[in-house]
Amino acid sequence: MGHGYMMGDRLAVHGRGRTYLRPRAWRSMKPEQRKKCEKIQAEHLMDTLELRKKLATKRIEVKTLWAQPNVDRARIEKLSDEIAELYAELSKKRDKYLLKCRHEFGDQGWRCPGNRWQGGPHR
Repeated sequence: MGHGYMMGDRLAVHGRGRTYLRPRAWRSMKPEQRKKCEKIQAEHLMDTLELRKKLATKRIEVKTLWAQPNVDRARIEKLSDEIAELYAELSKKRDKYLLKCRHEFGDQGWRCPGNRWQGGPHR
């Protein structure tokens, strides 16, 4: 059983070490709509890849600095500011992505895969 296998009428999705069920709106989509939704998600992931890499690198650097016996306060503050800027930029891109999903698929009380479902996983 691999990624996206069927469980009765519920499509299971795997990510971040967990499995969750897609909302009813996803299950009711036509196959063409699902493909378009997945394409939009893939574009978003590629568009944000470099930002997410930078963010991960800076978070590891901050964690490493905090583990040092002599904490470099100025460097930590600088990295913290850079991380905040990256999060803000990522948030803007995420909003554009969600607006595109809503434009394409309507306000169905759900969002495209790869983001937090209302009451569900992933960020």
